[in-house]
Amino acid sequence: MWLKQHEAAGTSAPMFRREFIAENIPKRARLFISGLGYYEAYLNGKRVGDHILDPAWTDFDKRISYVAYDVKEMLLEGKNVIGILLGHGWYGGLKKVLDPCFTMRLIMEFENGSISEVSSGSTRGWLCTSSGPIREESIYDGELYDARDEMAGWSTREYHIPHNGSWLTPLVAEPPEGLLEPQDLEPIRAVKILDPALVTHMEDGTDVVDFGCNIAGVVRINIREPEGTKIVITHAEILDRRGRPNRKNLRKAKACDTYISPGNPAVYQPRFTYHGFRSADLLIS
Repeated sequence: MWLKQHEAAGTSAPMFRREFIAENIPKRARLFISGLGYYEAYLNGKRVGDHILDPAWTDFDKRISYVAYDVKEMLLEGKNVIGILLGHGWYGGLKKVLDPCFTMRLIMEFENGSISEVSSGSTRGWLCTSSGPIREESIYDGELYDARDEMAGWSTREYHIPHNGSWLTPLVAEPPEGLLEPQDLEPIRAVKILDPALVTHMEDGTDVVDFGCNIAGVVRINIREPEGTKIVITHAEILDRRGRPNRKNLRKAKACDTYISPGNPAVYQPRFTYHGFRSADLLIS
């Protein structure tokens, strides 16, 4: 069964969580998961795997890829929490006409021969919210991240569900007709971190950051700004004669990531988007 957010389709990235009990640490535990368009999975507050923009893009009416993870070392004795964060990706097209959704099975095998399973086979026990910090996300347009809406520890067993109606029971989704198949190609991963080759401070307060080569990736920034400060990062492959990013080849794609500061030091890196660029234009307002 596939689960989706409880509200109508929107631009935010929905978050799901489910508590479950493991009486003992299992001898073997595997998480099988797929999301449409993208997902990130967490167990007890820790990210599962290192894949980026999973699953791979396929014709969802023909086949949908899933990935299996060994998660034995991530489980705790007693209460555990699995968290799922979803992005639209290519699912539903650029107009996002479909809600992102996911399906998963966590199978735990114990020393006494018993098997326990946690899955999306029912909405029972699952909660979801669309009030998280990723307010917008798009492959072409980028991400809007409002850190003031962060829910610290949302995928840990210490987290307490607020009584404000922000977490509700998810809905059952009607998935595409494609067959679920193991993802049999190399996943996308972060393979290198580049330091800026040149930073140019412009008269209007903008910093133009040149990374020295064309890349496919995202910008990671360290932030120490007052609450509500907006950092806008636009991307381009070439510069114009004034030394500013030339974005004409991007056509209608915004290729822009926006971060709103919570007022405390933070590190920001977009999740469900990427850009082809050599330079990034940073404006703080």
